[in-house]
Amino acid sequence: MTAVNQDRPLVLLHVPHTGGTSLIYVMTDQVRRADYHFCHWDEFVANPLPPGVHVLQGHYDYCMIQTIMPDARVFLVVRDPIDRLISAYNYLQRTTDHPLHQRFCETVTCLEDFLFDPVLRDTVWNLQTRILGFDYPFADVITAVRAGEMEVGAALSEITRRRSEFYQNFEYMLLNAVARLRTVDHFALFDELEPAMRQLLKAEFDVEIGVFPKENATRANQLHRATLTEDEIFLAKMYNTADVLLYEQAVRIHAERFGTKHR
Repeated sequence: MTAVNQDRPLVLLHVPHTGGTSLIYVMTDQVRRADYHFCHWDEFVANPLPPGVHVLQGHYDYCMIQTIMPDARVFLVVRDPIDRLISAYNYLQRTTDHPLHQRFCETVTCLEDFLFDPVLRDTVWNLQTRILGFDYPFADVITAVRAGEMEVGAALSEITRRRSEFYQNFEYMLLNAVARLRTVDHFALFDELEPAMRQLLKAEFDVEIGVFPKENATRANQLHRATLTEDEIFLAKMYNTADVLLYEQAVRIHAERFGTKHR
């Protein structure tokens, strides 16, 4: 196991279905358990960094990290939104203990059903742009929680309410998301996750890994991009217009910042 010796903590921003589970396996295997911590929203709002922890991973909005941990360095992954949609579809289909699995089984017979369902589609609807581009104020909520003046559950409800106010302003969020890709400490494209993660581990922890784990890979009997019709691809892009534009910019910015050409 490798110890972390950094003045500034490192946050692995886990955008769902962008390789985050593989990162969890790598980090728990290569970084000392006392240095690495995965936490969810409620814990992040209440107490994001337990004593001694220098590497944090979880599902957060970028602006939450900026507010709660302004000195943190951030690593994130951006994925082709159609591939990310397919991954989310397959995950809900096969993960029987997921809270949305039953709804999926009862309502979805094809990709169109998935995208038209108001609850299920929220798992894919321009999610990368939303996570990177949200810019709602909530420092007052954090202060209230830390002071014991607001329960964590009430704080999360208030944050969710404030997030919802941005849902119709995708132009603003897209501009925010693109700007943050230009300044974030590290970001990778999903198709190049393995070399990017190897480079990050070497630079941050001076460690090299052997076989890179590929978790949650698509099974043979599940939805594949090659099997989608042109109409289904069009529909998927229509429901993820902001993410499609974000990914186009991500490919270009990644090449400009890190000198790599996307395959």
